[in-house]
Amino acid sequence: LIKGPLDRILKSGIVNSKDTEDNLSIISRNTNRLLNLTNQLLDFRKTEKEMFKLNFIKTDLFELVNSTFNLFLSYSEEKRISFQLHSAVNHYNLAVDREAITKILSNLISNALKFAESKVDLFFETGTDREKLIRIRVNSDGKLIPKELGERIFEPFFQIDFDKPGEKGTGLGLSLARSLAELHNGRLFLDANVSQYNSFVLELIKNQEESISRSIYESDDLNLSEHNEFEIFGSLESS
Repeated sequence: LIKGPLDRILKSGIVNSKDTEDNLSIISRNTNRLLNLTNQLLDFRKTEKEMFKLNFIKTDLFELVNSTFNLFLSYSEEKRISFQLHSAVNHYNLAVDREAITKILSNLISNALKFAESKVDLFFETGTDREKLIRIRVNSDGKLIPKELGERIFEPFFQIDFDKPGEKGTGLGLSLARSLAELHNGRLFLDANVSQYNSFVLELIKNQEESISRSIYESDDLNLSEHNEFEIFGSLESS
């Protein structure tokens, strides 16, 4: 997985630079996946022990959704999946924890792109002024998740085998994402009313109060405006 490619590099020297480059790429990808898995396990344990504390700060939620969307554009092009963001607004302020929302969206989008056949759509739905909820919806045209498993997929370590080589995950992503949604006083669910797509919906309340001021948040040297690595949990490569 990691030791194998490294051993091949050490044995071959630098005679075949193409093989060396390929092996280094495998090591890099597998290292990133193990790092992501470790971080995900730590976050999961924190939510289990109610140690995961969120910092709610007034944020342009659309900007956050749009920036996360842009992170996945090259991945969608690589997989030849049509990926579009739909929204009636260009700005929407809401008190959220930026890092937690990014984790949720990254998990939903990466799953959608991994298992889509040809199309993934991301919807930013603010609703009417009288509605108390805002919804972020991720639709994927991949193989449909059976309705009877609509809740089980959020259980820790539960996975559905869709027979896609290299796409097996950890079984923790959706469970962690739901826990983070609930810590926002919101919810995350698979919409059983949508029959053509796997439609995951993140609902957030519009009247969430700030729990930390912007000046304090920025003074802690926490730069969460950029999320340079997103979580795609595939099986490790061996060659």
